[in-house]
Formats: sequence, C-alpha cells, structure tokens
Amino acid sequence: TNTANIDRNVSPISGRMWSVAAVVVAAILAVQLLTITKGPNLHEDETEDLDLGRTVLDPHTDWSVSIMESGQPLALVNYLGCLLQELVRPVASPSPFGPRFTSMVGAILTAALLAQWFSLLGTPPWMALALGLLFFLDPIFFGSYRQARPDCWVLSSALGALCILARLARDRRPVRESTRALLSAGALCVVALFSWPSAALLMPMVLWQAASRSEEHTSELQSL
Repeated sequence: TNTANIDRNVSPISGRMWSVAAVVVAAILAVQLLTITKGPNLHEDETEDLDLGRTVLDPHTDWSVSIMESGQPLALVNYLGCLLQELVRPVASPSPFGPRFTSMVGAILTAALLAQWFSLLGTPPWMALALGLLFFLDPIFFGSYRQARPDCWVLSSALGALCILARLARDRRPVRESTRALLSAGALCVVALFSWPSAALLMPMVLWQAASRSEEHTSELQSL
C-alpha cells in the first residue's frame, strides 16, 4: 500500500487500547515465565550466540564453540545483539533466565512497534493491535525469543525506523523539518544491521517506506 493513499482519518491506537493489550501481554508473559528456564535447559543457538558475545568482550580468547578453519574463534561484525545477551547472562547465571527474559522484552517491544506501524499505515487500531499480538505468538518468532536469539532487537530497531518514516509521511512534514527524525531512523537501521545479519532482509522494507514518503512529498510539491 502506498503511503500516499493512507486514510488519515483512521484513529490512532488509544491509551485504553494499549492498556488492554498490555494486560493480555502480561498474562502471556506470566505463563511463559513459569517455564522460561526449561524446555530445554540450553539451546544450541543460545550457546553459540552467547559465545559470540563473549568473544567480543574477550577478543584474545583462544577457545570458542564456533571455531573457523583458521583455528580462530568466529567473530561477526553484527555483534550488538549477541553482546547484549552476554552482558545480561551473569544476572542469573548459571540459569539462562537473563538472556531469555531480555529477548522476551525485545519481542514485546517488537510486537508493540509492529502494531504502531500498522496503525500509522491506516489500519484500524484494534486490528493493528491484534496483528501485533498474533506476531508475538507466532510459533517461529516465539521459538526465536524463547531461545534468546537476537532477532527481536533487529526487528524492533527496523520497526522503529519504519514507524518514524510512516509518521513523517502521515503528518506530511517537509524534509527541512524532519532532519532529526530521519537521522533517528537511519541510526536505528544501523543498530539493526550491527545487531544480527538478518537485518539485511528488512532493509528493503525500510527503503520502500522511505521511497513512499519521498514520492508523496514530491507529489505535494508538484501540486503547489
């Protein structure tokens, strides 16, 4: 859907709606917390991600669960997500509670930003919230944040950029008044790209949103 065709008469998500959604998410989170450290006790991906974060903090380490052919530990440019998980690991170590709970928080943020983005695109508020909640419960996404994977931080950063761009398009703010917002959207894209390699899959969506805003701004200039 082109942002030029957004129905700007659609009401935004109200505070009451956010409150209802928060109660539902809190109930889901309470159930998940009962088994957060179980099933299984440690995932293979979780171990590798934490180890990637550890090698960032200790670049001279001579051991790792991910060894390259050269005999050196694997090092990624996209290290922020794994680094965050490693930083919170000691909170309840040896329990995996820290990284898993952090990923759940990131998943909740992702679902909220997704709902907000849909709302900014003109989706009715209750439907936008329902879509965000459904994504939070999606089996693939659920498995991702239950395994303390950093994908939730990639998604939340990219969706944050999408929300900024969509709001600029909806408010029809001129470019000269949008510099700070555009820089914030760019910064969030950089955070996403440095959090995990999967961010590259989301950048076309961000570029589409930016291009849609540029197209609308151009059409407005031509109508003057």
